[in-house]
Amino acid sequence: MVAVSHPVNSAVRLLLVLNMRYKISVKNFIIALIVALTIIASVSAQSQRRDVDIEADDGFLLRGTFFDVGKSAPAVLLLHQCNGDRKGYDNLASLLAAAGFNVLTFDSRGFGDSSSGRYANQRSLMDAVYPKFPEDIAAAHEFLLSQPNVNKRSIGVVGASCNVSMAVLLAQRHPEVRAVVLLSGPVHEAGKNFIRKSSDVAIFGAASEDDGQAVQGMKEVVGLSQNKASKLLTFKNAGHGVEMFAKEKQLESDIVNWLKARLKETP
Repeated sequence: MVAVSHPVNSAVRLLLVLNMRYKISVKNFIIALIVALTIIASVSAQSQRRDVDIEADDGFLLRGTFFDVGKSAPAVLLLHQCNGDRKGYDNLASLLAAAGFNVLTFDSRGFGDSSSGRYANQRSLMDAVYPKFPEDIAAAHEFLLSQPNVNKRSIGVVGASCNVSMAVLLAQRHPEVRAVVLLSGPVHEAGKNFIRKSSDVAIFGAASEDDGQAVQGMKEVVGLSQNKASKLLTFKNAGHGVEMFAKEKQLESDIVNWLKARLKETP
């Protein structure tokens, strides 16, 4: 992260010079200072966010966005649902970064900026790319851990819909993943067994009653967890996966606060 102390001091000095030369009123001086600080803060925030390329094990490039908070901190990996792309997490990623998390979100193979050819329909696309998801996510996780400001012992993952099982699989494979957020998706049997046996991993589940069996599935998964911090939120008419963010305005903040409590414990 670019430090803002030097630009702030420069802005204040410049405004003082202008005040001496042009006799700016106190009111106008304060207004100008506020505007300058707002611009500096905006530029600083933008400098923390950068688009990245992540190379999968077969050489395929996954396009992503990394939010660097500029200091050693926990990190969160965001896995989007299969009727969208990483843009569905734009606001959540910004909230997490503002809360002090390093954040990586990327377009899964075949989606968004990681498109991989033409397919007749969604099923043919999923048949072609879904088997690659586990190793693609492993590559994204490795990229995240390679960033110098990431606390490698304190990782969270958010998975929506088709990537719910993938989020659990990542936790199975990597013990540094200590908090898992699941939005409206099924978990495979191996994942359920892992959750049942692993008290170290906390689960946050959310689903809406209008979304088929999603609530029932989330209740089962969260109920399997032996971690006391595991939590379930259910809604009515909120939609599927990240669609819930638009209907349930508090959900993203609830996720951020839950992850803060789970991941800030590790130094």
